[in-house]
Amino acid sequence: MTVIGEGDDRSVSLNLNDYYDVETWINGTGTGTMTFITTSKDEDGTVGTRTFRNVPITPSTLIRVVQSGTARDAVTLEIYANGGDTVTSVWYADSDTPSVSSANSDLTEWYLSDTSEPTDSLPFTDVASNDWFYSAVQYVYENSIMNGTSATTFAPNGTVERSQVVQMLYNLEGQPTVTGNSGFSDIKSADWNSKAVIWAERTGVVDGYENNTFRPGKAVSREEFAQMLYNYAVYKGYDLSAAANLARFPDGKNVSAWAEKAMRWANGNELINGHDDGKLDPRGTAIRAQAASILMRFDQNLVK
Repeated sequence: MTVIGEGDDRSVSLNLNDYYDVETWINGTGTGTMTFITTSKDEDGTVGTRTFRNVPITPSTLIRVVQSGTARDAVTLEIYANGGDTVTSVWYADSDTPSVSSANSDLTEWYLSDTSEPTDSLPFTDVASNDWFYSAVQYVYENSIMNGTSATTFAPNGTVERSQVVQMLYNLEGQPTVTGNSGFSDIKSADWNSKAVIWAERTGVVDGYENNTFRPGKAVSREEFAQMLYNYAVYKGYDLSAAANLARFPDGKNVSAWAEKAMRWANGNELINGHDDGKLDPRGTAIRAQAASILMRFDQNLVK
């Protein structure tokens, strides 16, 4: 997300070009009103413009602008007073109502009546409430899908390893009882991930390598992550009909042949999307923040 425009005329233009839940924070300038104009890709792939007029601000106002990763035609403005401590109003525009000049009363009432825990309830010092991945990390942590790398760190930019992915999916499954040993030579019964690997092997979520190894510490690429999710969806009997056209990505041709069906399905379900530069990056290494976002959408949209 980029912010352009002149602050002294109290007009700001936003270009929302992510496919994840995306947000930015803007400081109020002067006293009076501001006009916000956002441009982003709508659900049908066309470019949509949202206009927010007469938004009241003061020098201490903070404005949080959010574009949803699951309903990309919707943009929300949350107006905070006292340096971000108090919500005063919430503005909402979508493809049906692209221009608004007043706050959404229902959303504002909901925000003001929200009694949930404050957004700093996570124990991780490396995850801030204004990070794009905050809500995803909060979701996977509170639903016991992912844990931190320590009691106080999540390592959002850390790489995702094969053993971690199977543990995440095993957690999502509710950690069913498994017995016996894994068929992989590099997984021992005393290993922290042994139960998850045994479960994943027996359910067809993962395969090993030709030398009978699992390679638990190997970093997972984005297309490998998609394949594991697809295998899990097959095992669970989830809907497999989504099939995006990967040719719309400039590097869509780089998807490995063995992962093409899984990547088309994952992108069709908006689980794995493009980067800011529009590239799919199928062979790029997945990071933990991305994993949290993918698993949150998977659990919300396909599991539940």
